[in-house]
Amino acid sequence: MPTHYKRKVNKTRGNCTQQDLENALESVRKGTSGVNEASRNSDIPCTTIRRRLKTGNIFKGSLGPPCFSPTRKAVREIAFKLANQLGIPHRFNRTMGISGTDWLNLFLERNRDLFVLEPEGVSLARIQNMNRKIVSDYFKLLEDILIENNLLNNPASIYYKDESGLHLNNKPEEVIAKRDSKNVAAVTSGKKGETITIISCCNSEGSFLPPAKMKKED
Repeated sequence: MPTHYKRKVNKTRGNCTQQDLENALESVRKGTSGVNEASRNSDIPCTTIRRRLKTGNIFKGSLGPPCFSPTRKAVREIAFKLANQLGIPHRFNRTMGISGTDWLNLFLERNRDLFVLEPEGVSLARIQNMNRKIVSDYFKLLEDILIENNLLNNPASIYYKDESGLHLNNKPEEVIAKRDSKNVAAVTSGKKGETITIISCCNSEGSFLPPAKMKKED
């Protein structure tokens, strides 16, 4: 039978706001307070303040690494592991370590905000070395270039190029996510295969260049 489980965590961990974090870092940089005092005033751990000062990352994100929506099989495996860990009697498949499809269907019925969606495949290489600081630095550099070259008021000279790679050797499994989820993605395998890349380009006024297509072997 389903049970209600509440994970025990540090109550203050991750409760600070973006402004709290910026104020704490600024006070230490200016010398108006030490790390320990800034930690007491903001309720932010000393280790967090020291790490942020060292890396220069002032953006508050969610706790833990970025996560992807689980597949139906992954949800069934998680249900099996949780049932065993919490000592909940069940009749799941112990040989395969997975719950049944009937359980999954009932789980989705009880949680009407969850749906089975087809995700966009994202290779593992694209998600490595990506964080808020890198994204922030990119847009800051872009803004500086636009200002330096007087392009902010010249949309006809600002072009945006995008490409979409169609991997013919692997298709991601459907995943379970909330109804209003945006840009649902799943990590695909790194196996070699044929890739078709479609490139499009337009400027800020809406004028498009002819599309281009490139076919290559990975």
